[in-house]
Amino acid sequence: MLKCTNNKLRLCLRISLKAIMKLQGCLSRLVLMYSSILVLAELESFKMEYANARLECNAANERANILASEVIGLEEKVTKF
Repeated sequence: MLKCTNNKLRLCLRISLKAIMKLQGCLSRLVLMYSSILVLAELESFKMEYANARLECNAANERANILASEVIGLEEKVTKF
């Protein structure tokens, strides 16, 4: 770290200002990266929820097909009876 004396104060301030501006740029990029990570995490969560809902729908559809075939079988028995 620079030791600022009265005659070097302007130079120290310029260097400090440049360092602050670089830090601001770095912080801005970090915030954007963090935001992107959050969006990706949300997207992954949505994909998992969608996959689970799709599995549930497929299972419900399978149960409906089984029940429909049982109903058809019962109807055939009734008509034969």
